[in-house]
Amino acid sequence: MGLLKTAFKWIAIAIGCFIALIFILAASFGFATEIGIFPATLVQTGEEMPEKHYEALRDAKVLERKETVKFYYSEGMFDVTDGGTIMTNSRIIGYWKEDEKVEVLAYPLETLDRIVMNLEGGALEDAEYAVAQRGDDENSLLLFLSVEEDRHLEMVGALEKQIEKNHAAYAETAEETTVAVD
Repeated sequence: MGLLKTAFKWIAIAIGCFIALIFILAASFGFATEIGIFPATLVQTGEEMPEKHYEALRDAKVLERKETVKFYYSEGMFDVTDGGTIMTNSRIIGYWKEDEKVEVLAYPLETLDRIVMNLEGGALEDAEYAVAQRGDDENSLLLFLSVEEDRHLEMVGALEKQIEKNHAAYAETAEETTVAVD
């Protein structure tokens, strides 16, 4: 009976050590994400974005020096330049790596005409939105956004406000053109 008790004791110690190791690894990953070593797993505001990530995205030619980030989400687990979505003060940007080269597709905010949700997303997959420009019915920019803590809704809301503003400005311009023609 003593041998069995000793075996259970060692098994319990091994399980305890394994659980402690998992906890330490998770806490370390969380801390590394918090200080900017790893990209965050949710949509963040520009104020939350570590300077290290700003520099990496500028070096990769995703961001321009004069731009201010409003919202961003990186799809990369270890590298912010692996892919993601960024809304700046002037553009909506989608970027990804293809053959180790960072590819960028961006639309000026003042040209946005509509945003449509293609995929709601969930715990294991990102939400997918398509953003289109005025006068371009054939192309759209796909935005992949984490639904964690519903932070993606802040970014989508900001894009919807921009689109409403664009529609109002377009209606005003169309009205002025109509009056000038009459």
